[in-house]
Amino acid sequence: MKTLLLSLLAAFMLVLLVACNNAETSGTYLPSPEPTPTYTYEPTYPEYPEYPEYPYEPEPFTPPEPGTFVPVLLYHGVKPFPYYSAWENNSVILYLDTFYSHMRYLYDNNFNVITAAQFDAWYFDDEPLPPNPVMIQFDDGYLSDYYFVAPILRQFGFTAVNFVITAAIPSYCQTMDLNLRYMSHAQMERSRDVFEFASHSHNMHRGPETVERMSAEDVQHDFQTSLDIFRMCLPHWFAFPYGAYTEAAIDGLRAANVTVSWGVRNDYTFRDDDNMLLPRRGIVSGWGPSGYSIDYFSRFVRGEG
Repeated sequence: MKTLLLSLLAAFMLVLLVACNNAETSGTYLPSPEPTPTYTYEPTYPEYPEYPEYPYEPEPFTPPEPGTFVPVLLYHGVKPFPYYSAWENNSVILYLDTFYSHMRYLYDNNFNVITAAQFDAWYFDDEPLPPNPVMIQFDDGYLSDYYFVAPILRQFGFTAVNFVITAAIPSYCQTMDLNLRYMSHAQMERSRDVFEFASHSHNMHRGPETVERMSAEDVQHDFQTSLDIFRMCLPHWFAFPYGAYTEAAIDGLRAANVTVSWGVRNDYTFRDDDNMLLPRRGIVSGWGPSGYSIDYFSRFVRGEG
């Protein structure tokens, strides 16, 4: 009997050892078996969502000359129907149908979504932009970007720059639930076809006052840490958390060879803007003068304010 028990125990240990060996990976970038989400999104609304009239009269605005500016759209994440109530108080998370309607508007009206390389060539080398240019950006690297945003971008043939917080990257692939979760290394690797990844810092996303306490050397080290943790597509781009910055922070980024950094000023991007503090338009939930409904959204991307 004792011999039989020892034999069974030895067999169990052998099976366990084989399973563990098969579970090992050669690095953090190895994708898990889950498939890359690809589907044609069917919106809840068959047409553009209708919004109540917002009591807002735009100030007089002179549209800039075409080719002299880029509308840069800053998103943070989306919330599909099952998660509306859980995230209803988070204004930076946009309704999925609203995001879809924005992308569909760009597609239906022949806007050209530009890449980081096209932006750099225009900004630094005065290369011409395609007609109706627009740039799409996401901050934070939320998991909803992987499950819901990426398939819509694929559907319309668009790309976006995604600024990720490397300290928030989980060590394993997560699934959607009622919490705000982040993409894993593997999920980001699988979405490189639509996202160009850049740094949103390693551990500076802890309140707008965080950057005020950091020296240039601190910022340089934090940025370099983010590059060491994840292989960024754009190692020379950066987005300030909360749009908060100091001159010391800008010096630290320059020392780290950053040539393009972004704030959150709601304006168009022109070639004479400071390359270390470029403006972009934050798109959040609701409707109103910042451009959330199709009316306000279309006005911004058309260069009408």
